[in-house]
Amino acid sequence: MTIESERKRIDKIDEKIFRLLRLRAKTAIKIAKKKRKLGKKIFDKNREAWIINKFKKKKTLFTTLDIEKIFRSIITASRNLQNRQNRHRRKGYKV
Repeated sequence: MTIESERKRIDKIDEKIFRLLRLRAKTAIKIAKKKRKLGKKIFDKNREAWIINKFKKKKTLFTTLDIEKIFRSIITASRNLQNRQNRHRRKGYKV
């Protein structure tokens, strides 16, 4: 395979990752709504640690530090989205 064909393959993979991130974001918003109704905080230290540790244990070509950075970034972005969603709900905005 040529470099160009491999790059096209990566482009397709990136599109799949993006669609999955969008699905994760929609699910995070649903969870934020449920947490708000139950009076729970958005930040769940134990859950976040569990997610990161689960993926750090899996075999991959990435270092465990890289895996931790990737998932910490995804989790932080999801938490930020949940916090924004809750702030907008309190102000009467529809998200």
